[in-house]
Amino acid sequence: MTVDEYTKTYINKNTQKKYAIINGDFAIVTSSNGHIKVKVYVDDRIHDDTIVIYEGWWHKSGPVNILTSDIETNMGKTSAFNECFCSIKTV
Repeated sequence: MTVDEYTKTYINKNTQKKYAIINGDFAIVTSSNGHIKVKVYVDDRIHDDTIVIYEGWWHKSGPVNILTSDIETNMGKTSAFNECFCSIKTV
């Protein structure tokens, strides 16, 4: 992925149908901390109601970790960058 591309986001077919998202659509992923614009792809290896975004920084989308909270996990006192609750909506 180059800095000129949007963040790739993966959902499964059930989530795709639930939110009326077409493979390759642009969407906004929003959490209580912020939002980023992403390009959505369907991958049936992803669980229902789950959005997968790999880490990284892309200039058009911004940093993925803007979606996560600045908290420690309850297992090992490490950064909680692996999950957060968010929503997805096509643009």
